[in-house]
Amino acid sequence: MGLIIAALVAWGIFLAVGVFLNLGGEAADRFDVRRPLLVLGCTMTFLTFWLVLLWSKRRRAA
Repeated sequence: MGLIIAALVAWGIFLAVGVFLNLGGEAADRFDVRRPLLVLGCTMTFLTFWLVLLWSKRRRAA
């Protein structure tokens, strides 16, 4: 389980860094620091929601 969580965190960071570096150069003239924060925030929101669901399932089973 820890490996999956670590992989999701790493994937979110990877995507946020990709948005930050903007290697494609599409929107270089309108760079905004909120874009990588939005990507990272969505990934972490998904991860938090998933962990809460797993925690509530485990709590009911016990």
